[in-house]
Amino acid sequence: MFLSYRLCNITTTIAQIRSSGSLYPGTVSIELILLALPAVLGQAIDPMAQLMETAYIGKLGALELASAGIGVAIFNILSKIFNIPLLRIATSFVAEDISKNASKHYTSGKLEMPSVSSALVLAAAIGTIEALALFLGSGLFLKLMGVSPVSPMYASARLFLSLRALGAPANVIMLAVQGIFRGFKDTKTPVLFIGLGNLSAVVLLPLLIYGFKLGITGAAISTIASQYIIAILLMWSLSKRAVLLPPKMDQLEFGGYLKSGESMILLVHWSVVDSWCRLLKKFFRYVSVGLQSVACYWEEPSQFC
Repeated sequence: MFLSYRLCNITTTIAQIRSSGSLYPGTVSIELILLALPAVLGQAIDPMAQLMETAYIGKLGALELASAGIGVAIFNILSKIFNIPLLRIATSFVAEDISKNASKHYTSGKLEMPSVSSALVLAAAIGTIEALALFLGSGLFLKLMGVSPVSPMYASARLFLSLRALGAPANVIMLAVQGIFRGFKDTKTPVLFIGLGNLSAVVLLPLLIYGFKLGITGAAISTIASQYIIAILLMWSLSKRAVLLPPKMDQLEFGGYLKSGESMILLVHWSVVDSWCRLLKKFFRYVSVGLQSVACYWEEPSQFC
């Protein structure tokens, strides 16, 4: 439903542009459409892989599906607080940096921009903080979601969430680099690597869940592996275009990110609070949580918007 909504919006926009007679090569309209289509394709790839993950976990039982569902919900809620602002701000800052201050490195010939290096450092720091918070506070987060230590799903949900926490740094870096590529007006490269990463997850899921009999632990490991594969490929591709880190750390510019991030975080905060309240009503019994987890997997791509 989420994907069909996005496709409907883009189809409507194209129809409006055609009816106005402004669609021809070289216009801003066609450029925006060409940038948007790969992004929509990327949003189509990711939920398909997650739906397959949900199906594999669902075969293990309602308890396992519920445990994975609540773990994904907590991971998404915490991630949205910082990931969405970083993604959007990185896009605008890199685009502005390219138009104003972009310069070639004197030895490598790559673009040397403070916005790129600052976004990567911030992403690494935020990802590490998220990982520590999720790993060390997994029990607290589960209690806040209504899952007590005596619940039959508590142990498996805590294990799943602790494992997913290890993928937080790769997840944040992946989103930041996607924002950087959007600043370069390149939405095709991220889609390619996202597809490869999700393909690896599709291969690893049955192997780890059933072949090695790891259950939801195998599902978490396959997701983490795909996140790091995507992040590494994106960083490798970005390193061909731009200098990732400047020679001196004092060349980094965090002021603009932090100032712009404050307002963005406030906007995201309301959606997070709303999601949290709705999820609290759902997670009282593990069977109902198992059904809700399917929706949680489909809600995750919204952070890439």
